[in-house]
Amino acid sequence: MEAIINASDFIDLLKKEGLVIVSKSFLESNSEKSLIQKRLDLLAKKSLTIKELLDLQLLPVKSKQAIRKWIEKGTIKKSEVATGSDGKIRIQTSFLKRLGYD
Repeated sequence: MEAIINASDFIDLLKKEGLVIVSKSFLESNSEKSLIQKRLDLLAKKSLTIKELLDLQLLPVKSKQAIRKWIEKGTIKKSEVATGSDGKIRIQTSFLKRLGYD
């Protein structure tokens, strides 16, 4: 059974719920801009947590364990790693440039 909805009722419902209709290309371009802005903001810092590093989406690794392995293997030098006052591992962003991921 088909249901017919009055267009103005549909628009009112969207407004009431705070929803909008946008094109797929608009969403894709906005999410890309958002990622670029996030990268710029994070790369401006001197050091990043492992989570922030993964949020950049610049590295070929996608997990905290993989980053820890890079530290163990020396890909990320021990001198580039510190533990913050909050107990989280912080990694200097300079390693990204050294490895060509900037």
